[in-house]
Amino acid sequence: MLILDYYIGKIIAVSTVLVLTVFLSVTIIFGLIDELRGSNASYQFLDAAQYVALTIPCRIYEVLPYVSFIGALVGLSILSTNSEIVVLRAAGLSVERIFGSVMVPVLGFLALGIIVGESVAAGSEQAAETYKAQSLQKRSDIRFQETYWYREGSLFMSVDAITTEGDLVGISQYWQNPSGELVLSRRAASAEYRSMESPYWLLRGVTETTFNGLDVSIQNYPEKIWRGRATPRLLGTSVLLDPNKLSILSLYYQISYMEREGLDAKPYQLALWQKCFQPLMVAGLALVALYFVLGPLRNSGIGSRVASGVFVGLVFKYFQDLFAPISLIFELPVVLSVILPILISWALGWYGLKRLS
Repeated sequence: MLILDYYIGKIIAVSTVLVLTVFLSVTIIFGLIDELRGSNASYQFLDAAQYVALTIPCRIYEVLPYVSFIGALVGLSILSTNSEIVVLRAAGLSVERIFGSVMVPVLGFLALGIIVGESVAAGSEQAAETYKAQSLQKRSDIRFQETYWYREGSLFMSVDAITTEGDLVGISQYWQNPSGELVLSRRAASAEYRSMESPYWLLRGVTETTFNGLDVSIQNYPEKIWRGRATPRLLGTSVLLDPNKLSILSLYYQISYMEREGLDAKPYQLALWQKCFQPLMVAGLALVALYFVLGPLRNSGIGSRVASGVFVGLVFKYFQDLFAPISLIFELPVVLSVILPILISWALGWYGLKRLS
């Protein structure tokens, strides 16, 4: 049995690597095209190429669940084309046992993806966003395409970028009184975090505007100290990255901050539960792949199976992407919105295989 597990696992692993190579190549090409669509003279091909290269770990982490599904489908198709699955079943190997052999390499790739996502992807994605912001800042007449916001009590702050060292670039701060009126605004070119017994941010190139009724006063400062609860880690996760691109620990950190400030943390909770339930999602897709090979696509060629796999993977992804915002709009439990598509894939795959048994 160990020899059979090794043989099946080897075919699935090789197929998954090939599929990952194709998917990654396509996403990189489209990523470059998307980055070069703008007309910024300071953002050249080499800048776009370096930005896309820094996002590769995150791209791998994002596509790996669907790559594992299609890789399993391709590997099983190869076994089916060579009539090896028929021989295995004729030898008394149950569908459940074949599924267990398939899941060994699939879960191995998933574990690798989790390691990449938790240890490399978030940091490289932050470095990519910082590099892009700095590249766009080469010319003073170019404004950043996005503004990232942070809230702390009555303070609302926007940040253009954060460097890999944790320094802020392009800071705008706004304070309101209890009535919601603007009382103070501040613009700083950059800020450096000083981690001491009493940590603070050292703002540089500061322009401060004070509003007192009809009176408005403006002061300029070379440097100014801002003492807030924000840290480079918190700002790095909250202002630069989408929830789906954060690590599990960063998501937990971000959720704690948002709940403390009374903000809506559901998008981050949704991303957290999606990452936690990812192994179940991949296993459900692998179960569907096994059903396809043994059932409706039994007599089809590898091309038809791969096309069907891509279609099913896209349907599943779009269903997830559509159901998640719907659940937020109708205030459904976040866990339910994540687990329901996974349960559907498990139910379809298991019901189909039971009919074949």
